[in-house]
Amino acid sequence: MQAAEDAAIGRQARGVGEIRPQRPQHRARRPQRSQPLRPAAAFGQRGIAGLVRPPQIAMAAEAGRLGRALALRHRETAQHSDRLTSDCTAVGRALGVAGDELRDLTFAAALHDLGKIGVPEQVLGNSGPLDDEGWRLIHGHPELGAQIIDPVGALAGAAVLIRACHEHWDGTGYPRGLTGDEIPLGSRVILACDAYHAMCEERSYQPAMPPAEARGRVRDLAGVDFDPRVVEALLLHLDRTDRSVTQA
Repeated sequence: MQAAEDAAIGRQARGVGEIRPQRPQHRARRPQRSQPLRPAAAFGQRGIAGLVRPPQIAMAAEAGRLGRALALRHRETAQHSDRLTSDCTAVGRALGVAGDELRDLTFAAALHDLGKIGVPEQVLGNSGPLDDEGWRLIHGHPELGAQIIDPVGALAGAAVLIRACHEHWDGTGYPRGLTGDEIPLGSRVILACDAYHAMCEERSYQPAMPPAEARGRVRDLAGVDFDPRVVEALLLHLDRTDRSVTQA
């Protein structure tokens, strides 16, 4: 299974999952209101199809195929989603998420980057600042990912989380500029976990950050990008597992 940007301390988790050099005046513009699936590891041998009714199996299978296509296109996305899913599930459980809501969170974490299937390679692999069109495409990928899986009834809850998984606690995220508790809890969990993993991983546009430094950055952004309660649960989980992202 496959899931800050300021001049001060490098608020590079701003584009969580897309940690890039600051876009000029980007923060001043408030938004308007893989091997991604590893069935044997998390959902049993039946995978997504095992959770949906017969009329939806074809659509579920198609979502899985698109996720695998994204994984083949970007190996880093596949590895990232796999580790992210495990941590999101653990953090969600620690925050009291259970039952169908936990299932939705696990699926959303695994498929949160599915919408990048519609982002050109030259944007995803860009090592420098993005232009306006590049940011438009990046900011649109959560909605695209949600639209891909939304028709599958069993994945509708996950689609809601994917649609909001780049919204920031202070309202400066995208695509709708939601704030605080307006953001679904599962989306807040994905945002913080996604930022931590993205910081720790080497990307075309950034070197890997030591896990201890990444934890400090996440802590600094509690109450800004991230729900403070989610940050507390994530850091506690990381301390308990006592591993770096590269060992996941």
